[in-house]
Amino acid sequence: MSVPMNRGKKIFLLIAVLFLVAVGVVSYDISSRTSAPWEKGNLKSRISEEYGSENEENEVTSDSTKLSNE
Repeated sequence: MSVPMNRGKKIFLLIAVLFLVAVGVVSYDISSRTSAPWEKGNLKSRISEEYGSENEENEVTSDSTKLSNE
C-alpha cells in the first residue's frame, strides 16, 4: 500500500531535483572550460602554440622574469 505524498514533501522533492540539476549544469560548464592537469603539457610550448612567434615580442624566453639589465 503506497502512502500519498503531502504537499510539503512534493515541494521538497521538486526543490531537491532542481538543485541537483543546477549543480550538474554548473559542473559541466566548469569542466568544459578547463582542462585536466595531465592534459595541459608544458606551459612554454602551450604559449608558443597558442600565440605563435611572429615577432620577438611574442617569443617565450627561458626566464621572462629577469630584468634585461642583469
